[in-house]
Amino acid sequence: PVDERLADAIATELMKAENYKPNLKKLFSALVEMGERATKLKYLPENYFDNLTDIGKHIKVGKKSQQLSAIQDYRAFSREERDLIIASFYASENYAERRMAELVEFLFLTGCREGEVFALKWNDIKEDYIIFDESYSSESKLEKSTKTNTVRVFRTTGYTRLLDLLERIKPVHYNQSDHVFLIEGKTMNRHYLNRAWHGKYRNQK
Repeated sequence: PVDERLADAIATELMKAENYKPNLKKLFSALVEMGERATKLKYLPENYFDNLTDIGKHIKVGKKSQQLSAIQDYRAFSREERDLIIASFYASENYAERRMAELVEFLFLTGCREGEVFALKWNDIKEDYIIFDESYSSESKLEKSTKTNTVRVFRTTGYTRLLDLLERIKPVHYNQSDHVFLIEGKTMNRHYLNRAWHGKYRNQK
């Protein structure tokens, strides 16, 4: 059994670590979702992490200044650098890296979040636009609403390169509810992508 007083004490101590507050909110959220999943699967009689939801609300993360936000702009690569990275994945001698090429290209061309692309299904791809309305958590292995709790529409009209990519990766036979990007028949997650991005597959045969 979990001692709730001990859990609260640990959570309180963690909250004192200023540099880790942004990640703590994600950690607490992941633990709550994990507890919900474990309860549904009968691994736990109840969700012992429920109280972390309220604790997480009291974590105050300082806002960045406009100058810092500009410096840390998410558009970290030039178009030339982007194309070089994509081409490197396609040309890699390592199979594990090559099979991430389409995913990496899609992320660059749409600018969507990792969780959004992992949750993307074929019925989200329409004739003229793509709907991003779900996000897949690599930690809890659950799909939920997007980070901002909003449905985003990405217009594809005129995006020839993106449309060509989607046509190229579309299976001959598939269900509309199938995920667009899979790994060995399973839902893709950031652990596979991060290993490829950081070159951790290169020493594997």
